[in-house]
Amino acid sequence: MQKIFLIIAAVLLLMAQGAWAQDATLIDGVYYVLNNEEKTAEVVEPSGFRYQGDIVVPDTVKQDGTDYAVTSLGEGAFMQSKLTSVQLPKKTLRVIGPYAFLESEGLTTIDIPETVTTIGTAAFAAYDLTHMHIPASVTEMGRGGVGECPALESITVAEGNTHFGVFDGVLMDKAQTRLICYPAKMAGKTYTVPTTVTSIDGRAFRSLTNLTSVTIPASVTEITYHMFYQSSSLAEINIDPANPAYCSADGVVYTADKDTLLVYPAGKTTKFYTLDFPVKTIDISAFTHATHLQTVTIPEGVATIRQSAFYSCTSLREVSFPESITTIELAAFGQCDSLESIVLPPNITEVTTTLFFKCTSLRSVTIPASVTNIDMTPFLECNKLTEITCLATTPPTLHMMAFYYMEQADITLYVPEEAVETYKATPVWKDFDVQAITGTGIRSIDNGQLIFDNDVWYDINGRHLDGKPNTKGVFIHEGRKVVIK
Repeated sequence: MQKIFLIIAAVLLLMAQGAWAQDATLIDGVYYVLNNEEKTAEVVEPSGFRYQGDIVVPDTVKQDGTDYAVTSLGEGAFMQSKLTSVQLPKKTLRVIGPYAFLESEGLTTIDIPETVTTIGTAAFAAYDLTHMHIPASVTEMGRGGVGECPALESITVAEGNTHFGVFDGVLMDKAQTRLICYPAKMAGKTYTVPTTVTSIDGRAFRSLTNLTSVTIPASVTEITYHMFYQSSSLAEINIDPANPAYCSADGVVYTADKDTLLVYPAGKTTKFYTLDFPVKTIDISAFTHATHLQTVTIPEGVATIRQSAFYSCTSLREVSFPESITTIELAAFGQCDSLESIVLPPNITEVTTTLFFKCTSLRSVTIPASVTNIDMTPFLECNKLTEITCLATTPPTLHMMAFYYMEQADITLYVPEEAVETYKATPVWKDFDVQAITGTGIRSIDNGQLIFDNDVWYDINGRHLDGKPNTKGVFIHEGRKVVIK
């Protein structure tokens, strides 16, 4: 789901850029904001514009006969640009601002001038950078200033730098109390964070492709949800038992009180997973990109599944929900490409925005009677969705874009028999092919839950069969489509 948040962040950034876009001055293919008092210039990227190719930023630019020293790259200056090379000012540049090269493509290396003192947050979160060299002049570096570079193989720091250094290939502050970046493609399968480290930058272990195991010491008391994001090789994260804030079980990270599952490593090869503890919360992006995972059993006691919790679990086919779940946040199951059918738990009240975004195999969804509201586009790009069962006798309230981009007439909506006419008379709901719940093995509805006849099978057209079929095909059993291969 990270892409959704990056899109939102990019939109906000572009909106901010738009406020000063009219003040940007184009000089020799580069946009600047000029400070007439200090006679300085900052490189910017106006809304809707993206740099491409070879870029040369000189030490000074001239406008209306006045020279301006180029001292900074502004926030998002080369964001999402497609560059082959960038030459930065060698004598005047002081600041490389936040997100300066965020999601830029093409650059494999960049020469940071020895005049630069500050590197902003996520300044070099670029796709293709393979090597970074930090000059001696750099004294400040924002969180993840160097990080989230999926192609990064190595980092070096000039010997004269008194603030930062590289230790066993890993970028840290000189005292080794802050771990800034573990290069995503650095050779090596295991890594133990030094016991001197007390903080780890949010992007420090992102997009790893070689590292399979990392051990976190007791001294680290903050682990963020995006710290290990999209690390396809990472199979286990082990926490020192003496850590007061976190613990681990089978390589999965929990809070010390075991109330929250924080991180399930994306490279873990387990296909069938049952949570080790009856946690209350599955945290933001906890299982994101766990591509081996096929079945998840969530135990009773879990109340909240947070946003993007299972985002892009592309092999996930089955999720067993307990009745204790009351909240499933936005995009929790976005881009779960193998998910074909889902029965939502009986005590949630809302189907949140982009909940099943881009679940391209999703064919059927059952919405419990407890749901009173369906937010914006929960089924966006679920192009195979043909069946929705809604157990509420009163049609849930809909966001105006709840079923945006969906061909509702091609989707069968099953509702309680006594509610058919109500749904047919309700705006938006009436645009579905509304049918009464029947022919699915459902015997009754008890407090919003389906009660099924035992071991009753139907063919795809709802015809009763004599026992479990022994031929290949798609059948209905206990209200769900079952594929027998």
